[in-house]
Amino acid sequence: MSIFKNIDTISKPFLGFSLTWLENIRQDDLVPRSILRQEIPVWQFPRSGVVKDFNQIGKALPETKV
Repeated sequence: MSIFKNIDTISKPFLGFSLTWLENIRQDDLVPRSILRQEIPVWQFPRSGVVKDFNQIGKALPETKV
C-alpha cells in the first residue's frame, strides 16, 4: 500500500486527480509459468487465486460504453 501512496503522490500533479486503490493481486507462481508458455492465466487457471483477484478488480472498475 505504501508503494501505491508514493505513486499517487507523484502522479497527482500530472493527472490532476488522485488514484483509487482497487485491490491487491497476490503473487502466484502460475503467472510466470503462463507467461513463459505465452498463455493467459485467466484461461489456463480459472480457479486460481490470482484470477479471483483479477475478477475483483474488474468488478471494481466503473462500467464504460465504447
